Amino acid sequence: MANKRTSDYLKRASQIRDDMTRAELEREEDISIALDELRAQEQKRKKRRDTLIGVIAVLTIFLVSGVFYYATSKGLISPIKIGSIAENSSLDEQDQQKKFSHGPYEEVDLSQEHKALPQHIYKDDSLLVLNKDSFLSVGYEPRLVSVPFENQQASYPTAQAYKQLNILVNQNFGKPIDLAHAYIDPLSELGFETQNVDNTAGLALDVKVPGYKIENILNSETGQYIARIAPDLGLIIRYPEGKQEITGEDAYNYKLRFVGYPHSKILSERNLVLDEYPQFLESEGELTYEGYLISRQKGPKLKIPKDALSVHISSDNLGYYIVTSRISADEHDFETAKLLSELD
Repeated sequence: MANKRTSDYLKRASQIRDDMTRAELEREEDISIALDELRAQEQKRKKRRDTLIGVIAVLTIFLVSGVFYYATSKGLISPIKIGSIAENSSLDEQDQQKKFSHGPYEEVDLSQEHKALPQHIYKDDSLLVLNKDSFLSVGYEPRLVSVPFENQQASYPTAQAYKQLNILVNQNFGKPIDLAHAYIDPLSELGFETQNVDNTAGLALDVKVPGYKIENILNSETGQYIARIAPDLGLIIRYPEGKQEITGEDAYNYKLRFVGYPHSKILSERNLVLDEYPQFLESEGELTYEGYLISRQKGPKLKIPKDALSVHISSDNLGYYIVTSRISADEHDFETAKLLSELD
């Protein structure tokens, strides 16, 4: 009897073991089926994704091609042809030539320092861009003269612009203005401050209005008048309000910078600071303004119109020259000349 019970237990245990094995196999089969389904779904998603990427790529190619065709047909860009090394090396020169359309031109070679420039061509540094990224060269020595009415020094055109400005202010308000600083020695304590770098070149004027703190100059009628009239005299506010991110300096409304006419008017009308001017001229190509023709050129050989009445050349301190050719004298030109002659 005991042997029969033992045999039943063994049969029952064997049956349970077989059932567990079948269940385990069924679970493994279910898992395998589930994994196959997941793999199939992943393959479908990948196929859809690849298809979508292909469609986007094709659409992008069509879009870029369309934009390129439109820009080329409108002359906004010029297609670059792949050719010999010699052809490719001349592309920059070809692009430089495209900006000139007011010829005939003659060439001035600034590398011939021993040779004097023609009488109607003069060169100075009035358009140097000076900031925290673009400094004066080591050993730079500005040519300075005494500033009229002041115990200060500056470059000759800067000093003359101040003279004219002070006379106009005195005529309109009955009181002259003063100078806190003009030229600043770069080795002095003030010369180490970035916002004074234009002063160390003799090109800046820190103007004071009697009765006002220097930083509050625009709170006065005189200061507002100075801001309006300065561009007519070749002066700009070097660090105006709203341009701090570009200049890297706070707003110093009292610091005037000489850049010369008509650049002062262009900067004022376009709401540009001097730091933006070289790139603006580069994008314009050959800019005409009130009888002037202005271009930014790579030296030392520069092109100027043969019939120019006068030509001014200044380095921009960024590896280029800004060439300003006076090609005609219009009514505004005569009025400005008359005003300045009366002040001299």
